[in-house]
Parts: sequence; C-alpha cells; structure tokens
Amino acid sequence: MTQLVWFRNDLRTADNPALTAACKSKSAVHACFILTPEQWQEHDWSPARVHFVIAHANALAKELAQLGIPMTFITAKRFSDSIESLAQLCRDKGISHVHFNEEYGVNERRRDKQLKQKLDTEDVGVCKYRDQTVAPVGEILTQQEEPYSVFTPFSRSWKKWIDVAQPTVLPIPEARGKPVKAASIDEIPKAFRDAPPALVETGEDAAHDQLESFLSERAGAYKEDRDFPSLDGTSQLSPYLPTACCPAGSVCWPHARPRAWAATRKA
Repeated sequence: MTQLVWFRNDLRTADNPALTAACKSKSAVHACFILTPEQWQEHDWSPARVHFVIAHANALAKELAQLGIPMTFITAKRFSDSIESLAQLCRDKGISHVHFNEEYGVNERRRDKQLKQKLDTEDVGVCKYRDQTVAPVGEILTQQEEPYSVFTPFSRSWKKWIDVAQPTVLPIPEARGKPVKAASIDEIPKAFRDAPPALVETGEDAAHDQLESFLSERAGAYKEDRDFPSLDGTSQLSPYLPTACCPAGSVCWPHARPRAWAATRKA
C-alpha cells in the first residue's frame, strides 16, 4: 500500500511534518496538489498569488521527483469537489494513508472534516500534523484558559513554552529510490491568467536565501529601518509565508536550518 502526502499551504520538502511522517513508512510515497480555482476566487486570490503558488507547486514537484516521489496535480472547482477527486486518487493509487498538514481557515477545516468522513468509508487512514504555527493552536492560554488579548504577556508565555518544548526543524527525507519524471501544471486557470510579472524568485531555496540575506544584512537595523519605505529594511519574506515555503520553525530557529536543511539540500 502507498502513503499519500497532500500538499496545500506547505510547498516544501524541508521541515514538513506530513512528508516526514509519510516517508518513515517502508511503503511507497506519492504526493498530490489540488487546484481549486472557483474556491480561490471566493477567497479573493489574485492572479499574482495563483501564479506564485503554481510556480512553487511545480518547483516542489521537481524536488520530490529527485527524491523518487511522484506528484499528481488535480483540478477541482471547489473544496467540496476536491473530496471525491482525492478519494478517487486513493482508489487509483492503492493509498492506505493520507498525510497532510493542518490548515485553520473555516472552509479548510470543514473540507478536512468531510474528507475524513469520506475516507473512513473507503478504509483509508487520515493523518494530520501541525505545521503553520510554532506552538499548537490553543496551547498558549491565560490562567483563565482563554486566548491572550495583550501581546506582551502572550510573548512571555510563548517563550516559556519554547524553553520547555524545545522544538526543532525536520530534515529533508532521504530519497525513496531513483529520481522520477516530474509532473507540472502547464496551464493557469482562466480567471487568473492576467498577472503582473513576478517580483520574487520561485522555490524553497529562494525563500531560505531571502531569510538568510535578511538575518545577515538587515536584521540588526530592523527596528530603526522598518518604517522607512526608501530603505531595504524588512525581511521581504511575506510572499513565501502564505505558501509556507519558508516555515515558521526556520524563521524562529535559523541556527537549526543549516543542520536540518542545508546539509541535505546541496550535498
């Protein structure tokens, strides 16, 4: 039986809990990414964002292909349509477990709940992992078990949690076998074709290079320079964070990134 990794807002191979967990199995590993253009329109995605996401999905497919993990791209109009599409992929590929990293939007949570119900009837296991936040959602609360409304006490509790939990980042999984042919998305959905030229480079490497450039060249003066548009004083990571090409752990613990990521990136 095969393990399936469903990539969503986590378009990277390094520090990816779902991919890491799937690759711990001795079974074959397959990957998928689902385009949902009508849902993207409802969520007010711009053409620039769609082009950016698709470019990173294609880059990810190439990275996975080098690890011997094939990628399947699926187009479904909306989240509701993606459930049956994913179930059919599980039937076609003989999938025993689907692995994915949690998303916290309302529609996304409803979709994942419906998927779990659907795959339960297909005898396919569903495994979800925390990825978008450093600490688990709902973990850091006040003494009254309520979310914080003031940043400073939240920050203190967050740092205490870090000291106790000692989280780290995950390495890129080892190759599953010989490289395979990389799939690609060759056509942009019609509603999103009119996009401006890309302003940032594509891929996981580019995201980490941007982080390292900020830390080594501009982070020391961030407090003084960040409010001046004429200065290059910010991290410029914002394009990469929604797709999690540069995950939270790598931003919080850049010292861990060379051990877990660079060591396996360019051997």
